[in-house]
Amino acid sequence: MLPRFDDVIDTLNGSKFFSKLDLRSGYWQVEVKEEDKPKTAFSVGNLGFYECNRMGFGLTNAPATFQRLMEKCMGDLHLRECLVFIDDILIFSKTVQEHLNRLESVFSKLEQHGLKLKASKCEFFKTSVTYLGHVVSEDGISTDPDKTAAVTDWPEPRNIKELRQFLGFAGYYRRFMKNYSKIVEPLNSLLKGHGTKKSSKTHDSTTKTVPAKWTWGELQQKAFDEVKIMLVNTPILGYADYSLPFEVHTDSSGSGLGAVLYQKQEGKLQVIAYASRGLRPSEKNYPAHKLEFLALKWAVTDKFHDYLYGMEFEVVTDNNPLTYVLAKAKLDATSHRWVAALASYDFTITYRAGKLNADADGLSRKPQLFSEEVKAICQAALVSVPLAECLTQDAVLPSAGGVMVSGEELGKVDWAAAQRGDVTIHQ
Repeated sequence: MLPRFDDVIDTLNGSKFFSKLDLRSGYWQVEVKEEDKPKTAFSVGNLGFYECNRMGFGLTNAPATFQRLMEKCMGDLHLRECLVFIDDILIFSKTVQEHLNRLESVFSKLEQHGLKLKASKCEFFKTSVTYLGHVVSEDGISTDPDKTAAVTDWPEPRNIKELRQFLGFAGYYRRFMKNYSKIVEPLNSLLKGHGTKKSSKTHDSTTKTVPAKWTWGELQQKAFDEVKIMLVNTPILGYADYSLPFEVHTDSSGSGLGAVLYQKQEGKLQVIAYASRGLRPSEKNYPAHKLEFLALKWAVTDKFHDYLYGMEFEVVTDNNPLTYVLAKAKLDATSHRWVAALASYDFTITYRAGKLNADADGLSRKPQLFSEEVKAICQAALVSVPLAECLTQDAVLPSAGGVMVSGEELGKVDWAAAQRGDVTIHQ
């Protein structure tokens, strides 16, 4: 599985020095098994057919295969001392000496596995470096100016394919743009009914959406120009610091959900990420208070789960009744499931009037179409330091009669039986 940028970038928090390494010849350093070579056959006109002895570009499983090789090569250095994405390696550190030690460790791993670097594409001891289309530095994360500058000359889309190309590029940097969903709504409206083709077995003609007519008007042009301006003026987002509490602002409207993840760093509220999404057809029938609850559940358990799981945090909302929903409100079956999903998180809910909660409120007003781009096949949860430390400490289990159980024995405990034996939990 290829890692998502959002899942690994906060590993750089606190780093001041960066080095970027690029492998020479990339995939060609990997040999193809003899029995698999016929699968790579290709024709060269009258010269006949040829087979690849080395893994070539364009093979379906080549990226995942090379990523697996690199993670195996780096071992425990990956995510601790360096980041690996296919053939790009980013080494980070807080001090010069630490950086030298990490460079030596990475070089040693590469030598052991017979992998070679391309010196002309390597950068060493930089205070900021471009990695995966972003500029990373001690201050935080920003967009790559070389890529975003080119968007100023992006021609007006003439069809659905060209519009998708533009939105795909802009969407990659959506976490940097406040109210992105609201701005691109006129552009997204042109995509309605132009989804990818489905299998005939699952196709339901009764729910087929009539494709929107291609009409590039004043609203579309305004949105197109505004996105281009935002792309060349994006802010610097902070790295998440898991030693500090998070703050989540949520809001909802009749067309979607909005959320902003903050963290108070050095006395100021630092934006970590923006998020928004549209509503499913059934969700559009929810009353206002249930939509607010949905925004809370989605932001915490879905969008920002990797940041919040195992951490203490505060949820800020402009819906006062939501402050009582987890304890006193009468809920339907759906809401009870949401309460159960939120039970694994440690947070408090704070009411703040709408005019003081304008960040999330704006994101919810005109969000994008419901469908979201798939970034990865699956997503690994990052367990926070406080939770990990807790699990290494001794625990008292009711089923053991109050006897102290060491952290090493926790994995052997029958948790279901322990909960049934606890009067408070099993009520």
